[in-house]
Amino acid sequence: MEQVDRPPTLEDVAREAGVSRALVSLALRGSTRVSASSRDRIQDAVARLGYRPNLNARNLAAHLSGILGVLVSDLHNPFFAEVVDGLSAEAAAHGLHVILATGHANQAGERAALETLLSLRPAGIALTGPVLDSATIERAAAQVPLVVVNRLLRSDRLDSVTIDEYAGSALAVDHLVELGHRRITHVDGGAGAGAASRRTGYLRAMRRHGLGDLAAVVRGGFTESAGWDATDRLLRTVGRRDLPGALFVANDYSAVGVLARLGGAGIEVPGELSVIGFDDAHVAGMLSTQLTTVHQPKQAMGRLAVAALRGRQAGRATAQRQVVAPSLVVRGTTAAPGQALS
Repeated sequence: MEQVDRPPTLEDVAREAGVSRALVSLALRGSTRVSASSRDRIQDAVARLGYRPNLNARNLAAHLSGILGVLVSDLHNPFFAEVVDGLSAEAAAHGLHVILATGHANQAGERAALETLLSLRPAGIALTGPVLDSATIERAAAQVPLVVVNRLLRSDRLDSVTIDEYAGSALAVDHLVELGHRRITHVDGGAGAGAASRRTGYLRAMRRHGLGDLAAVVRGGFTESAGWDATDRLLRTVGRRDLPGALFVANDYSAVGVLARLGGAGIEVPGELSVIGFDDAHVAGMLSTQLTTVHQPKQAMGRLAVAALRGRQAGRATAQRQVVAPSLVVRGTTAAPGQALS
């Protein structure tokens, strides 16, 4: 067998199997025009050489692509991993190959990653929680079907899949009010995707309950360290004696930081202070956390994103804006004021 210093090509497989390049191409596409004996020789040659199909070359020849590009805003946020799980499963069901890129949650990085995905001539691109400016996203959508997950952009070129952030915040506030809480402070998500809507939803819900004068927002973020820092500032500002009765935290990972800082200060949750998060990330249901939270159907959002892209490929010209409903998951970090759960 001839040794080569480059990845094996279709021609190498044909030479190894003793057949034509065209026959190899037919066999790899599953054509019934290839005899069983020829198919066996070709498969043996593929295995011996370690041949992998060149998707880009195949796409260019067929004037279509089997690649689905996915830009993940923040690889450190497992929320996006669960969205990608659903997206990948749905893509595979339709014969699409997912290529991941990340921009590390900054505009320059995301712009470079998007250009890389566009260079692959993908069948479509999904942007999950992008911080990119809307003009750049619109220009990309003019070149390829594009869907945005977890951020709403109003454009006829753009499809989107989002959670109803306002409704999610209302679920959190309503739950705490029903338990008897009045002083409910929001630890927000800073500049994170969806943070502004969750903050607005919190303020609206507090006003609806006649608690607008008691509403308070502490600057936070979507990381454990942001939750820790926000709680530390709150403790230093108001002191333990004047803490609110409950904290609604913008996401679960920030809530973990909140719980850690409260624990370090010897503050019992939920006996002294209730805490509720948002997302229902994997960490929320761990035995050590048992966080009450607002659930987002993340894998379903990924599947809906692929469906939106396939609709565009089929010729749909109008924007499809899908808003999924959140739900409340009650665990062990919320209780009536001054009462631990039994």
